[in-house]
Amino acid sequence: MSNTKENIIAIGDLQGVHFLVEKYQRGYKWGLQQVYELLTDIYDFERGGIESFYCLQPVVVKTISENTFELIDGQQRLTTIFLILRCLNEDIYTLSYKTRDSSEVFLKDITNLDLVIDLDLEEDINKIITPKLQNSWISFTKKVSEEIDNVDNFHFYCAYQFIKNWLNTIVDKNQYFKKNLLEFTKVIWYEQTNNYTAENVFIKFNQGKIELAQAELIKALFVLQFNTEKNIELRSFKLNQFAEEWNFIENQLQDDSFWFFVSNDVSDDKKSNRIDLLFDLITEKPITSNDKLFSYHHYLKKYTEYKKNKIQKQLNWPKVNELFNQIFEWYHDRQFYHLIGFIIYEEIKSISEIHSLYHKVESKHKFQEQLKIVIRDYLSAGKSRKKFDSDALTYGENNREIETILVLHNVINYHFTDHYYRFPFDRLKLENGWSLEHIHAQNTDRFEGLEDIKKWIEDIEKLAENFKENDEINLTSLNELLERICAIRQKLENENVTKENGELKGLVKELEEKVTSFFNKDSLSNLCLLDRKTNSSIGNKFFNEKREEILNIDKMSLEEYNNKYRKSEKIKPFIPIATKHVFLKYFTDEGNVQMTFWGVHDREDYQDHIKTGIQKFLKIENSQ
Repeated sequence: MSNTKENIIAIGDLQGVHFLVEKYQRGYKWGLQQVYELLTDIYDFERGGIESFYCLQPVVVKTISENTFELIDGQQRLTTIFLILRCLNEDIYTLSYKTRDSSEVFLKDITNLDLVIDLDLEEDINKIITPKLQNSWISFTKKVSEEIDNVDNFHFYCAYQFIKNWLNTIVDKNQYFKKNLLEFTKVIWYEQTNNYTAENVFIKFNQGKIELAQAELIKALFVLQFNTEKNIELRSFKLNQFAEEWNFIENQLQDDSFWFFVSNDVSDDKKSNRIDLLFDLITEKPITSNDKLFSYHHYLKKYTEYKKNKIQKQLNWPKVNELFNQIFEWYHDRQFYHLIGFIIYEEIKSISEIHSLYHKVESKHKFQEQLKIVIRDYLSAGKSRKKFDSDALTYGENNREIETILVLHNVINYHFTDHYYRFPFDRLKLENGWSLEHIHAQNTDRFEGLEDIKKWIEDIEKLAENFKENDEINLTSLNELLERICAIRQKLENENVTKENGELKGLVKELEEKVTSFFNKDSLSNLCLLDRKTNSSIGNKFFNEKREEILNIDKMSLEEYNNKYRKSEKIKPFIPIATKHVFLKYFTDEGNVQMTFWGVHDREDYQDHIKTGIQKFLKIENSQ
């Protein structure tokens, strides 16, 4: 290693260094997604000159002897890079794991082991690749020795296999990747053995010489602060505790189910540093601010003042931890999860505003009531929003409002159907919202021939007869509609029509307009939500055909879905629970159930379920 006292060190300059991971440290835990992101980050880094580089988060070490260091923080990243180097047949630095006796030997000899398993990296990492490696590991340990079967070795094995397969996908650019890794990938280095600080890291950063994410910079500030502790044992304890808590928070935020409960950000900008959300909340970053380093500048100012002894108060890590724990608690409470999740999705309030609201009330019960009031006010007021009235909402005029009500109805169905169910805000957001689907409707412009027209007329006749049973229906209008249906049917049968013509198209179009008006096709009672891909594939089918298609998609495996539709999806389309219930006639009163069309009783019971469900969900219960 050329100079261990430098603050920023290239991976290639760690030549001859030995890192020791002591027993008190947690083992190697990185999942394949994290390994994949590190590989692609290094590969995608664009060299912009001799002073530009891709910077990893800080590495904190304690000197043991010359070129031998105890690795206090940075263990997961340096272990992964060690495995990458081994896959590239590069010997730069060495690692010893004291967490388990067999781990050190296994890691040292990993390139000598018979590790050959082909992976299709286009497949889903969590659902296909990881289970495949788990099965491979079981076979491998039985073949070699069950003594090596521990958590550390399992993660070493999976990461090594994945890296090998990934490098094979860029085999013609391995040298480019290797150069990026050895020369342009660097770490912020901090040794506990001297009084040298890393403030010049931040000076260089502000000169535009280092590409760092905000979270990495803030983390470095906390590490620098903890290193001012004079008691070596206490310093080591604080650093280890901080590293554990930071990693736990970031790992939880990497879970899309948790992240999309508190955020609508579907971009990849924050994917590797989602902890920024907490810092932005604490520093009260304005929603309108475009400064990506707003919170970092706030923490840097505090740290600088602390170092100059202008203030005694240090950077407050427990406050970050406390904020996370509060949001984590809401996430695990189904009532708060569904109320807050809906508020965030609709952008009624930000998580920052919700957090402020929480501190203004005296109890959790009052907080829950305030969240309900927030949603009720949103649905029923606001100058820019039409007052909520489910009977008046119409497709084409109030699509946004209808989507809002149907998303809320789905949330409510999850909430009340089973205490173990939770509405999947991650699926809703990652699929860019769900689109409106007419339950009973066909667009005659998309009919492919006479057979479609004949089926459509039969369908309308059944529906008309069903509506005729309702005393509130205008019989004169209904009879006029049936006469038009009869005219078209007669024309098809008596004149032996074999293909569409202008006159027939005109009659069909005229009838469609009448049907739309008479059956109120565009009302809330005839609308549900579907993902856009499924919607586009079944949008012009008849009710019973749609029903069959939707239920089949819902029960198919991913492999069956891709085979049937000739797709290469990594995840199967999601059918919202209320949409499944619609096509199962879940909302229809028992005495009125028929499965061939979406009739008058179906619509009335469905709309009534939406109304009463919202009222029940948002009911305010006065505390005693």
